Amino acid sequence: MPNKGKNKRARSTRRRGTGPNSQSNPMSGLITDVKMPRPLESRVGRTTTVILRNYATVATDSSGVHTGVIPCDPSATLSSYYGSVTMFPEWANYAALYNEVKLVQLDIRLTTTYTYDGKQAQAEPMIIAGVTSAITAAPSGYAAVADNGDAQFWPCLIDTSGRNRFHAIRFRPSAWATVTTPNPGSSTGISAGCPGGILLYLSSAPVSTQIATVLITGQYLLRTRV
Repeated sequence: MPNKGKNKRARSTRRRGTGPNSQSNPMSGLITDVKMPRPLESRVGRTTTVILRNYATVATDSSGVHTGVIPCDPSATLSSYYGSVTMFPEWANYAALYNEVKLVQLDIRLTTTYTYDGKQAQAEPMIIAGVTSAITAAPSGYAAVADNGDAQFWPCLIDTSGRNRFHAIRFRPSAWATVTTPNPGSSTGISAGCPGGILLYLSSAPVSTQIATVLITGQYLLRTRV
């Protein structure tokens, strides 16, 4: 007859980890289900969208002329017609974190600050237009701005509506540009980075006078390539 008691004790010994093989396995009874840490996730090539804003005054010179450019380049400095302010002061912070940039949209909202006195009925209106190619100089007259397809007039000196005048460029260049040179120009024949801008021209206005304020909003794509 088989010895049932002896077999039962052997099975019990194996369950308790005190059998003949327990001495050769020092890790017996320890937790071995250890999760390995996940590898760091690469962000190379991923894009981030940022929206930057600033405002400036809009003024005429000693001849009663305003000939301005609000560039798409986020690192630019505006001309004296806008108080020579930096386009987007926080741009330097983003340039330190990313390698490349591309424009999505630039828009402006103009609000007149000139007090209409009933004497400017024959004054010329301001003309505004967006340009998506390289801008080499400020507009020299109305014709230079009117040559663009989205040109529009704004009677800023007699506008009492209290509403903003809105104008935008929605344009995504085909190539990226480095954050240190957001507007590399079109010498290579390829639109890259943040070219173009919004042109404004006004003449026959009160001399050396602030006529409006402008809210500038830029939307950009940023990415890290290395």
